Amino acid sequence: MKLLKDPSLGFTLLELLMVMSIVMVLASVLIPAVVAARESARLARCFANERQLSLAWTMYSDDTGRIAGNGMVRGGGDAANPMWVQGYLNHHISFPDGTNATLLNDARFAQFSAYLKDTRIYKCPSDRSEFVDANSGIRFSKLRSYAMNCYMGWINGSGWNPKGPVFHKDSSIASPSQKLVFMDLHPESVCWPFLGVETNDVFFNYPAIHHRGAASVSFANGHVSARPSADSRTAGYPEGRAWHDHRQVSPGNAYLAWLRTHSRPD
Repeated sequence: MKLLKDPSLGFTLLELLMVMSIVMVLASVLIPAVVAARESARLARCFANERQLSLAWTMYSDDTGRIAGNGMVRGGGDAANPMWVQGYLNHHISFPDGTNATLLNDARFAQFSAYLKDTRIYKCPSDRSEFVDANSGIRFSKLRSYAMNCYMGWINGSGWNPKGPVFHKDSSIASPSQKLVFMDLHPESVCWPFLGVETNDVFFNYPAIHHRGAASVSFANGHVSARPSADSRTAGYPEGRAWHDHRQVSPGNAYLAWLRTHSRPD
Protein backbone atom coordinates (compact mmCIF):
# COMPACT_ATOMS: atom_id res chain seq x y z
CA MET A 1 0.00 0.00 0.00
CA LYS A 2 1.42 3.41 -0.98
CA LEU A 3 1.59 5.84 1.93
CA LEU A 4 0.32 9.36 1.51
CA LYS A 5 3.16 11.82 1.38
CA ASP A 6 1.25 14.97 0.49
CA PRO A 7 -0.33 16.44 3.65
CA SER A 8 -3.04 18.04 1.51
CA LEU A 9 -4.39 14.60 0.69
CA GLY A 10 -5.29 13.80 4.32
CA PHE A 11 -6.65 15.41 7.50
CA THR A 12 -4.33 17.16 9.88
CA LEU A 13 -4.59 16.32 13.57
CA LEU A 14 -6.28 19.65 14.20
CA GLU A 15 -8.88 18.98 11.53
CA LEU A 16 -9.60 15.53 12.95
CA LEU A 17 -10.07 17.01 16.41
CA MET A 18 -12.44 19.61 15.01
CA VAL A 19 -14.50 16.96 13.22
CA MET A 20 -14.64 14.83 16.36
CA SER A 21 -15.74 17.85 18.39
CA ILE A 22 -18.54 18.59 15.94
CA VAL A 23 -19.69 14.96 16.03
CA MET A 24 -19.71 14.99 19.84
CA VAL A 25 -21.70 18.22 19.95
CA LEU A 26 -24.24 16.84 17.49
CA ALA A 27 -24.51 13.61 19.48
CA SER A 28 -25.06 15.54 22.72
CA VAL A 29 -27.94 17.36 21.05
CA LEU A 30 -29.50 14.52 19.07
CA ILE A 31 -29.31 11.62 21.54
CA PRO A 32 -31.42 13.31 24.27
CA ALA A 33 -33.91 14.33 21.59
CA VAL A 34 -34.17 10.75 20.35
CA VAL A 35 -34.56 9.45 23.92
CA ALA A 36 -37.27 12.03 24.62
CA ALA A 37 -39.08 11.14 21.40
CA ARG A 38 -39.05 7.46 22.28
CA GLU A 39 -40.39 8.16 25.76
CA SER A 40 -43.10 10.39 24.28
CA ALA A 41 -44.12 7.46 22.09
CA ARG A 42 -44.21 5.12 25.10
CA LEU A 43 -46.29 7.64 27.05
CA ALA A 44 -48.74 7.82 24.16
CA ARG A 45 -49.07 4.03 24.23
CA CYS A 46 -49.52 4.12 28.01
CA PHE A 47 -52.27 6.71 27.57
CA ALA A 48 -53.88 4.41 25.00
CA ASN A 49 -53.75 1.54 27.49
CA GLU A 50 -55.44 3.61 30.18
CA ARG A 51 -58.11 4.77 27.75
CA GLN A 52 -58.85 1.12 27.00
CA LEU A 53 -59.04 0.38 30.72
CA SER A 54 -61.34 3.37 31.21
CA LEU A 55 -63.56 2.21 28.37
CA ALA A 56 -63.82 -1.27 29.88
CA TRP A 57 -64.59 0.31 33.27
CA THR A 58 -67.40 2.38 31.73
CA MET A 59 -68.81 -0.50 29.68
CA TYR A 60 -68.87 -2.81 32.70
CA SER A 61 -70.70 -0.15 34.71
CA ASP A 62 -73.20 0.42 31.89
CA ASP A 63 -73.82 -3.32 31.52
CA THR A 64 -74.17 -4.17 35.22
CA GLY A 65 -75.22 -0.95 36.94
CA ARG A 66 -72.25 -1.03 39.28
CA ILE A 67 -68.54 -0.26 39.28
CA ALA A 68 -66.25 -3.25 38.67
CA GLY A 69 -65.02 -5.02 41.79
CA ASN A 70 -61.80 -4.04 43.51
CA GLY A 71 -60.00 -5.22 46.62
CA MET A 72 -57.43 -7.51 48.19
CA VAL A 73 -57.09 -11.01 46.79
CA ARG A 74 -55.04 -14.02 47.76
CA GLY A 75 -52.30 -15.41 45.57
CA GLY A 76 -53.60 -17.65 42.81
CA GLY A 77 -56.87 -15.77 42.48
CA ASP A 78 -60.33 -16.08 44.01
CA ALA A 79 -63.04 -17.27 41.63
CA ALA A 80 -65.70 -16.67 44.29
CA ASN A 81 -65.04 -12.91 44.19
CA PRO A 82 -64.23 -11.77 40.64
CA MET A 83 -62.82 -8.26 40.35
CA TRP A 84 -61.79 -6.01 37.47
CA VAL A 85 -58.62 -8.15 37.45
CA GLN A 86 -56.84 -10.19 40.09
CA GLY A 87 -53.27 -10.94 41.10
CA TYR A 88 -50.99 -10.56 44.12
CA LEU A 89 -47.80 -9.25 42.55
CA ASN A 90 -45.32 -9.26 45.45
CA HIS A 91 -42.51 -11.10 43.66
CA HIS A 92 -40.32 -11.00 46.78
CA ILE A 93 -42.62 -13.63 48.29
CA SER A 94 -44.23 -15.37 45.32
CA PHE A 95 -44.09 -14.44 41.66
CA PRO A 96 -46.56 -16.71 39.77
CA ASP A 97 -49.42 -14.17 39.83
CA GLY A 98 -47.19 -11.64 38.11
CA THR A 99 -46.89 -13.89 35.08
CA ASN A 100 -50.33 -15.55 35.17
CA ALA A 101 -52.43 -14.13 32.32
CA THR A 102 -55.44 -16.16 33.53
CA LEU A 103 -55.96 -13.58 36.26
CA LEU A 104 -56.42 -10.95 33.54
CA ASN A 105 -58.33 -12.76 30.79
CA ASP A 106 -60.42 -15.44 32.52
CA ALA A 107 -63.99 -14.44 33.45
CA ARG A 108 -63.80 -16.49 36.65
CA PHE A 109 -61.35 -13.94 38.01
CA ALA A 110 -61.39 -10.83 35.79
CA GLN A 111 -64.55 -8.85 35.06
CA PHE A 112 -62.72 -6.90 32.34
CA SER A 113 -62.04 -10.12 30.42
CA ALA A 114 -65.28 -9.64 28.49
CA TYR A 115 -64.02 -6.30 27.15
CA LEU A 116 -60.24 -6.59 26.91
CA LYS A 117 -58.72 -9.63 25.21
CA ASP A 118 -55.17 -8.35 24.77
CA THR A 119 -53.35 -8.63 28.11
CA ARG A 120 -50.61 -6.30 26.86
CA ILE A 121 -52.99 -3.44 27.64
CA TYR A 122 -52.30 -3.99 31.34
CA LYS A 123 -48.57 -3.29 30.97
CA CYS A 124 -47.06 0.17 30.65
CA PRO A 125 -44.49 0.15 27.80
CA SER A 126 -42.07 2.15 29.96
CA ASP A 127 -42.21 -0.50 32.68
CA ARG A 128 -39.38 -2.76 31.57
CA SER A 129 -38.44 -4.08 34.98
CA GLU A 130 -37.68 -7.76 35.45
CA PHE A 131 -37.45 -10.12 38.37
CA VAL A 132 -35.61 -13.41 38.68
CA ASP A 133 -36.96 -16.78 39.74
CA ALA A 134 -34.64 -17.78 42.56
CA ASN A 135 -34.95 -21.47 41.63
CA SER A 136 -34.53 -21.41 37.85
CA GLY A 137 -32.74 -18.10 37.36
CA ILE A 138 -35.19 -17.27 34.57
CA ARG A 139 -36.04 -13.58 34.21
CA PHE A 140 -39.69 -12.51 34.10
CA SER A 141 -41.61 -9.31 33.54
CA LYS A 142 -44.82 -8.57 35.43
CA LEU A 143 -47.96 -8.56 33.32
CA ARG A 144 -49.60 -5.58 35.04
CA SER A 145 -48.48 -2.02 35.75
CA TYR A 146 -51.82 -0.37 36.58
CA ALA A 147 -54.02 -0.32 39.66
CA MET A 148 -57.55 0.92 40.33
CA ASN A 149 -58.33 3.55 42.95
CA CYS A 150 -59.34 1.71 46.14
CA TYR A 151 -62.36 4.01 46.56
CA MET A 152 -63.81 2.61 43.34
CA GLY A 153 -65.83 -0.60 43.63
CA TRP A 154 -64.27 -1.93 46.85
CA ILE A 155 -65.82 -5.31 47.70
CA ASN A 156 -63.27 -7.07 49.88
CA GLY A 157 -63.51 -6.42 53.61
CA SER A 158 -60.63 -8.58 54.85
CA GLY A 159 -57.22 -7.11 55.61
CA TRP A 160 -56.67 -3.51 54.53
CA ASN A 161 -59.69 -1.35 53.74
CA PRO A 162 -60.30 2.16 52.39
CA LYS A 163 -60.76 4.78 55.08
CA GLY A 164 -64.34 5.88 54.52
CA PRO A 165 -67.17 5.56 51.98
CA VAL A 166 -66.46 4.24 48.49
CA PHE A 167 -68.07 4.60 45.07
CA HIS A 168 -70.17 1.63 43.90
CA LYS A 169 -72.04 3.36 41.05
CA ASP A 170 -70.51 5.77 38.59
CA SER A 171 -73.68 7.88 38.83
CA SER A 172 -72.72 8.70 42.44
CA ILE A 173 -69.46 10.38 41.36
CA ALA A 174 -70.29 14.08 41.57
CA SER A 175 -67.11 15.29 39.84
CA PRO A 176 -66.00 12.52 37.44
CA SER A 177 -63.32 14.70 35.84
CA GLN A 178 -61.66 15.00 39.26
CA LYS A 179 -61.88 11.42 40.52
CA LEU A 180 -59.04 9.03 39.81
CA VAL A 181 -59.79 5.54 38.48
CA PHE A 182 -56.49 4.05 37.22
CA MET A 183 -52.87 4.88 37.90
CA ASP A 184 -49.57 3.66 36.54
CA LEU A 185 -47.54 2.39 39.53
CA HIS A 186 -43.84 2.00 40.14
CA PRO A 187 -42.77 -1.58 39.27
CA GLU A 188 -41.57 -2.24 42.82
CA SER A 189 -44.86 -1.04 44.30
CA VAL A 190 -47.58 -2.58 42.13
CA CYS A 191 -49.14 -5.37 44.17
CA TRP A 192 -52.86 -6.10 44.57
CA PRO A 193 -55.33 -4.86 41.93
CA PHE A 194 -56.01 -1.65 43.88
CA LEU A 195 -54.21 1.63 44.46
CA GLY A 196 -54.25 2.14 48.21
CA VAL A 197 -54.73 5.70 49.46
CA GLU A 198 -54.32 6.44 53.15
CA THR A 199 -55.75 9.41 55.08
CA ASN A 200 -52.38 10.24 56.64
CA ASP A 201 -48.93 11.02 55.21
CA VAL A 202 -48.17 7.43 54.17
CA PHE A 203 -47.76 5.93 50.72
CA PHE A 204 -49.53 2.60 50.36
CA ASN A 205 -48.37 2.45 46.74
CA TYR A 206 -45.81 4.57 44.95
CA PRO A 207 -46.80 6.15 41.62
CA ALA A 208 -44.66 5.52 38.59
CA ILE A 209 -42.04 8.07 37.56
CA HIS A 210 -40.80 6.43 34.35
CA HIS A 211 -42.59 8.94 32.10
CA ARG A 212 -39.90 11.56 32.66
CA GLY A 213 -40.84 11.85 36.32
CA ALA A 214 -44.58 11.34 35.86
CA ALA A 215 -47.25 8.65 36.11
CA SER A 216 -50.15 8.26 33.72
CA VAL A 217 -53.55 8.58 35.39
CA SER A 218 -57.14 8.26 34.19
CA PHE A 219 -60.32 9.73 35.61
CA ALA A 220 -63.97 8.74 35.83
CA ASN A 221 -64.93 10.88 32.84
CA GLY A 222 -62.43 8.95 30.70
CA HIS A 223 -59.72 11.57 30.29
CA VAL A 224 -56.08 10.59 30.75
CA SER A 225 -53.12 12.74 31.75
CA ALA A 226 -49.59 12.56 33.13
CA ARG A 227 -49.17 13.39 36.80
CA PRO A 228 -45.61 14.54 37.58
CA SER A 229 -43.97 14.26 40.97
CA ALA A 230 -42.92 17.66 42.30
CA ASP A 231 -41.48 16.14 45.48
CA SER A 232 -38.00 14.60 45.37
CA ARG A 233 -39.06 12.02 47.95
CA THR A 234 -41.55 10.59 45.49
CA ALA A 235 -39.04 10.62 42.65
CA GLY A 236 -36.21 9.14 44.74
CA TYR A 237 -37.60 5.84 45.89
CA PRO A 238 -36.04 3.78 48.66
CA GLU A 239 -34.85 0.33 47.66
CA GLY A 240 -35.78 -3.11 48.85
CA ARG A 241 -38.50 -5.39 50.03
CA ALA A 242 -39.91 -2.90 52.55
CA TRP A 243 -41.92 -1.35 49.74
CA HIS A 244 -44.42 -4.15 50.08
CA ASP A 245 -45.15 -3.37 53.70
CA HIS A 246 -47.14 -0.44 52.22
CA ARG A 247 -46.23 1.96 55.01
CA GLN A 248 -43.82 4.48 53.47
CA VAL A 249 -44.05 7.67 55.53
CA SER A 250 -43.62 10.99 53.66
CA PRO A 251 -44.75 13.96 55.82
CA GLY A 252 -46.16 16.90 53.92
CA ASN A 253 -45.78 15.26 50.51
CA ALA A 254 -48.00 17.17 48.06
CA TYR A 255 -48.51 14.01 46.00
CA LEU A 256 -50.27 12.35 48.93
CA ALA A 257 -52.55 15.35 49.35
CA TRP A 258 -53.37 15.18 45.63
CA LEU A 259 -54.15 11.46 45.87
CA ARG A 260 -56.49 11.98 48.82
CA THR A 261 -58.35 14.79 47.05
CA HIS A 262 -58.76 12.92 43.78
CA SER A 263 -59.54 9.44 45.07
CA ARG A 264 -62.12 9.74 47.87
CA PRO A 265 -65.79 10.79 47.76
CA ASP A 266 -66.22 14.49 48.53
